[in-house]
Amino acid sequence: YINSYSGNKRSKYFGAVTFGKLYSEFGSKKGMPDSEGFQRIRGITLGNVYTTFYSFHKDFGIIGCIIAPVIMAIVIMFIYKKALRSLLDPYKFNFYLFLYGHLAISLFMSFFSCKITESNFNLGFFRNLLYILIVEWYLKKYIGIQDIKETII
Repeated sequence: YINSYSGNKRSKYFGAVTFGKLYSEFGSKKGMPDSEGFQRIRGITLGNVYTTFYSFHKDFGIIGCIIAPVIMAIVIMFIYKKALRSLLDPYKFNFYLFLYGHLAISLFMSFFSCKITESNFNLGFFRNLLYILIVEWYLKKYIGIQDIKETII
């Protein structure tokens, strides 16, 4: 990518490469990154081995490579701090603990590609968040925190 770099041809649409999976789920091929610029061996593409910065650079340039990780760090640290509260009362349902568990895997995988946006900005992820919120509401309304403690202890 760097050796063949001839200036950044930015995406035509906002975040087309970064949010490509979300665009494709709404039926748009605009955001789907093709294998252009990816390394090939005997005609077989190796895929995105440029870390998370490839998508940010393709969509937002050098500034995006600086600002996007800062935004990711702020959001994930906020969720992490909220998830730590589950240590104070392990019997209490903590939505942020589930959310951080999912984001931590994506954050680790960002060394290989933009997993943060690929895994977390799609309809399946938002559907799963809704399921977790429904389960949380059900547990609080019909089971109650006190009943959980008595059942476990």
